[in-house]
Amino acid sequence: QSVGRFPDGGDSLYVMPHPTIAHENMLSSYATRWEPTTTDPDGIDFKQSHMAGISLAYSHDALIIKSEEDMHPVLRIYSTGGQLVLSQQLEMSSPHERITISPLAPGIYVAQLEDNDGNRCSIKFSK
Repeated sequence: QSVGRFPDGGDSLYVMPHPTIAHENMLSSYATRWEPTTTDPDGIDFKQSHMAGISLAYSHDALIIKSEEDMHPVLRIYSTGGQLVLSQQLEMSSPHERITISPLAPGIYVAQLEDNDGNRCSIKFSK
């Protein structure tokens, strides 16, 4: 799942079934228009992702990374327009790392974590 503007750069936001990072957004019959609501302020339900030995979650202006082993994953954060806004090699000195994202402008983002073997997990979050 991905959230993006269609047409690219337009005013309308859609929840799309497949991420299209660094590519043009594609609107299909499975896409639904995203509208903020009072019960779900960001409209995005999925805020945690796992892969073998590592997990990525969003909570209160921070990304939380949990690792079961000594890893040096790369964290990348993309805007809804596909622009890379942060890329950082992490040194997992403890099983839990907290990355503050308060410098980011308000908006919707995709965070991607890539481990030493090239495995990736992603989450969408709004700030």
